[in-house]
Amino acid sequence: AKVIAQRMIEQAEQGGHVVLLHDSGGDRSQTIAALHIAVPELKKRGYRFVGLDEYIGVPRADLLEPLSLSERAMAWGNLSVARARSWGWIALSVLFFGCTVLAIVRVVMLGCLVLIQARKESKQLPEGFAPLVTILVPAYNEGMVIERTIASIVGAGYENVEILVIDDGSTDDTAEVTRRAAQKEPRVRLLTKPNGGKAHAANFGLQHAAGEFVIAVDADTLVTAGSIERLVAHFVDPEVTAVCGNVEVGNVNSWLTRFQAIEYVTSQNFDRRAFALLNTISVVPGALGAWRRDKVLAVGGYSSDTLTEDADLTLTVLRAGGRIVYEPRAIGRTEAPETVEGLLKQRFRWTYGTYQCLYKHRKVFFHGTLGWIGLPNMVVFQVLFAAISPIGDLVMVLSLLRGDFEAFAAGYVAFLLMDVCGSLLAFVLDGKPVRWLWMLLIQRFTYRQMMYWVSLKAMIAAVRGARHGWRKLDRTGTVLDVPPPETIAAE
Repeated sequence: AKVIAQRMIEQAEQGGHVVLLHDSGGDRSQTIAALHIAVPELKKRGYRFVGLDEYIGVPRADLLEPLSLSERAMAWGNLSVARARSWGWIALSVLFFGCTVLAIVRVVMLGCLVLIQARKESKQLPEGFAPLVTILVPAYNEGMVIERTIASIVGAGYENVEILVIDDGSTDDTAEVTRRAAQKEPRVRLLTKPNGGKAHAANFGLQHAAGEFVIAVDADTLVTAGSIERLVAHFVDPEVTAVCGNVEVGNVNSWLTRFQAIEYVTSQNFDRRAFALLNTISVVPGALGAWRRDKVLAVGGYSSDTLTEDADLTLTVLRAGGRIVYEPRAIGRTEAPETVEGLLKQRFRWTYGTYQCLYKHRKVFFHGTLGWIGLPNMVVFQVLFAAISPIGDLVMVLSLLRGDFEAFAAGYVAFLLMDVCGSLLAFVLDGKPVRWLWMLLIQRFTYRQMMYWVSLKAMIAAVRGARHGWRKLDRTGTVLDVPPPETIAAE
């Protein structure tokens, strides 16, 4: 551009030259940039720019042949396309930078909330406070994993507990395995019912629970030692309605499960730490979460209206004025999908269920903390961002092809750096190896794109109003009993 501009200025100063610039065909970005240099400079030197009609003293109408209808249509078409491309690129650019700034602000705000929350001391079980706790384990065809789950609950170390395994019409040996466990451990009890889904199974357990407090545990989740005690400790405060446990991936044995392990730490658990301070945790996970039984029954228990009964119950309790806290030291090790098909199946259920919850609780919007922060956060960052994030990636690619990528690359890098900082904080607080960070960057450009596809599929299903069943995953029983050090960094 600088060379072109200099040649234009030199020839103008010499006089008697015709400078021809092409405005179409190929990449003309340098020519356009040259005009932004040469024209202001020539104006400074006293040159004036005029149309050809004024220059040769001929009326403009005499220079232009009348266009036919087809030629006018083509001209207007070209003009429309040119303006659409110009304004479209501006709109995409504004959208890109707006979303980038919003995402950075969110990471910063969550980081501040997490640091404030981390300064609070975790509850210790007061002396003499050992209420009866009922563990609810809904199970459908969980014969491969249910015995280890029961053993982990027993081994968690809390004595005053009853363990209810609710067999929801399983067609495998779930009931037989549970009966054998009950013969060895009198605190284990088997409840059986016809198949009706996870929400029905959980409600059936609630009706038979003897404990004032109940802890929901997924049939594939291993509860670590001391977790039950740490969850129960928060109920010393009569204002606490539920306690959210720390769920982590327990079968880190491939790139796919590694990416999910990173996601659990940097997204789900990190967000819960922050939103606990505002009492806007959006889901107490079914894998490990504690509740006041009477408060759950007061709002009607678990609902089958959505595919995410745990999120639905959480929002319902918050609407009723409940308070939900987070206990990071109560850890449940869950089994993550080990195949792409299984992952897409699980995440479709989660995403579609989130959309159902947002619609079901839409009347709460702009009422209280949940309506001003919790639900809008879900809409913006779980729905809208999922829809427009692929556009951001497309803009980045197009800017590279156009050669106009400096500003976009700067925005992209700024977001990634802030994302890495937030993730580093999440790793430190959860006690995970910092070396995970390099895999985080790979995850952002591979795994996340799969989640875009899931979101798009769920949006289409939501628009169509489709109904979907539980879609329970097939178990492999590969959750490790004890997390080996630096597991994710291995191999």
